Amino acid sequence: MAGLSLGTAFLPSVLGAAAGGIALWLLAQRALGLRRPPTAVLALGLAGLIAIGRWGCLLNGCCFGILTDLPWAVHYDSSRHRLFLAPGVGLAGAGRNPRTRVHPYPLYESAGLLLWLPVGFLLLRRLRSEAALLAFTVAFDLGLRGFIDGKRAMINVWWSVLGQWLGFNLFQWALLACASGALLLGLLFERRARAAAPARPAVAIVSVEPNR
Repeated sequence: MAGLSLGTAFLPSVLGAAAGGIALWLLAQRALGLRRPPTAVLALGLAGLIAIGRWGCLLNGCCFGILTDLPWAVHYDSSRHRLFLAPGVGLAGAGRNPRTRVHPYPLYESAGLLLWLPVGFLLLRRLRSEAALLAFTVAFDLGLRGFIDGKRAMINVWWSVLGQWLGFNLFQWALLACASGALLLGLLFERRARAAAPARPAVAIVSVEPNR
């Protein structure tokens, strides 16, 4: 919890909370002297924590998407959301309608991470490095955010002022770059783990001739 709080203080986002939680968790494992910390527990637990926590973002209305007419669109009717709909502050084309329908942006990340959990359990049985599983989980979430952040109404975050390039804003490109780095780091962890694993002993085939 301390790591989540510290991370949010530096980056007011679920990404900041996750980064702070991972950093302090790793420091705690070092302080406890654990040579093989349960990194897989952290990876899958963190994915589940963010997936559930995003429902809180939806209910609180602190994160919401751009205008849409899709069947699963949601609307807010609160003083906070009416502030976001004010001219010059809120969503373009929303006017002053407090029941504007928008993308349920937090649910997109929640659904993606819930789909990742069974994949993570499958990888846990095949990978030799739990650190690789953590890196792959981080890469998936960062990549997911990189693609879905285009559906977010960027009106209450500092990166709303960043420009666009090839259909993505610069924050999305930064997320995708970090996702690529985490993916490569996971592959490196797994490669080292396989190289350090003891080779299986060769099975000698001995032919036994029958007694004559």
